[in-house]
Amino acid sequence: TILDQIQIAKCDFQVVKEWSGIICKAKIINLKQDTKYYYRVGDTNTNNWSQIYNFTTPNQNDEIFNFAFVADMGLREPAYLVRDRLLSNLANIKFLLFPGDFCYALDQGRFWNISLKWYAEQKQFSWDVWFDAMEPIISHIPIMTAVGNHEGGKYDFNFLPYLYRFTLPIKSNNQFWYSFTYSSIYFISLSSEHAFEPNSVQYNWLDNNLALINRNQYPWVIVYIHRPMYSSNIDEGSNLKLRNSIEPLLIQFGVDLVLSGHDHSYERSFPVFDDVIIDHSKQNIDLYTNPQAPIHIRVGTGGITLDSIKVENSWSAFFT
Repeated sequence: TILDQIQIAKCDFQVVKEWSGIICKAKIINLKQDTKYYYRVGDTNTNNWSQIYNFTTPNQNDEIFNFAFVADMGLREPAYLVRDRLLSNLANIKFLLFPGDFCYALDQGRFWNISLKWYAEQKQFSWDVWFDAMEPIISHIPIMTAVGNHEGGKYDFNFLPYLYRFTLPIKSNNQFWYSFTYSSIYFISLSSEHAFEPNSVQYNWLDNNLALINRNQYPWVIVYIHRPMYSSNIDEGSNLKLRNSIEPLLIQFGVDLVLSGHDHSYERSFPVFDDVIIDHSKQNIDLYTNPQAPIHIRVGTGGITLDSIKVENSWSAFFT
């Protein structure tokens, strides 16, 4: 039974500033590929149990599969519409990539003193509401995250809620950046909210990680991060500091795709390096063959108020 495969199952009483609560985690080992497992969460002492959920383990031989990608969600009505769209396609989605700005807890009581118990509880309540809303999805498929600006800083307790509420593969000894594989794709999650300049811990980890990828086994490499290296949004736009630091590594090691959010619109670039289009593919802008530079896709359309004003950039293939 699956009970025999539970390596760790514990509920810890956590304190985040003035908020306190119980967060439960379990680790299951020796799972079989391409197998559906059923589970429930509860307390044997009180006999209180959740409904029965299920998840299906991946088939690492999948050659064609779908994953979902969204960022900048919040708790307003459009966020629930996005949630419902994901839910309607759940049977066809293997996992969800979510690079930051989940519930915008930073906006809950942001003008009050952060030491107040009420303030801390309101912020954690926002996280609870977001997880409740996403439960029909992330109780069935994995959610693989990157941290956003609305999870950090003094208004959200320096990333503590994010660290307590998500459990991610920690090959880097730092939960803010990590990697995982699925089928023939190597995924890398980075943090735009921590130091990424050359010789920083994150930069050196990325450099070493990219160098070790077996491109015969994983011919595709996808990086996802909250802030965009390329964005035509008029408010913030391209993060040049991030681009100047990280982009040379992406070119050096042949990264294929970069996914981001932060700016609240959708945009797809041509293959681009240093503001210059590497492969314009004039005959078909939707098809590229070994373009020698990554395509950047920004999906900051998870439910927060959308931006619509843009500046013109030659590298921008599509913006909405």
